[in-house]
Amino acid sequence: NSTVTQPEPQPPQPAPQPQTAPVDTTAPVGTRFQVNEGAQTLTQNVTLSIEASDPSSVTQMKIWEKGPNGTELNAVTVNYSTTHPFRLSEQTGDKVLFVLFKDGKENWTTQPMQAQIKLLEIETGKPGVEVQAGGWANFSFSSPTPGVSTYQYSVYRMTNGNAALEAGPVSVNATT
Repeated sequence: NSTVTQPEPQPPQPAPQPQTAPVDTTAPVGTRFQVNEGAQTLTQNVTLSIEASDPSSVTQMKIWEKGPNGTELNAVTVNYSTTHPFRLSEQTGDKVLFVLFKDGKENWTTQPMQAQIKLLEIETGKPGVEVQAGGWANFSFSSPTPGVSTYQYSVYRMTNGNAALEAGPVSVNATT
């Protein structure tokens, strides 16, 4: 007598599941943001130097100037590049610019990078300042009130619309 045993039925095995790639939720990281390489400028047209990285690639950036009460002036969203032209608002003085980055998976940075530059007032054409060919300037002045007055002058060298401090400030005492 021989007994044959049947193997117990096994439950069906699930089909192998395809492997899913992890979802990219990491925003780009900005590493450099400068306006005219950090120089002062006499022109509203500046060049931004920008660097950012992301494993899936940086695709866009939003750039703006901080306006009154934190408003965004001249805001633009453009394709990412390491240099970008930008036009500052007209008012002279200190400017703060911001940039945010977006990657190929639609992740935006949440904290903007910032850069500063000072838009100087152009002194040419004002009484007492005569700019000669080659960038030389002759100054003449007189005191608006009797007595001794002190004036301070700084001399800037212009290169492609960018001002770099060359000398000064120099104090000059004028007598009337």
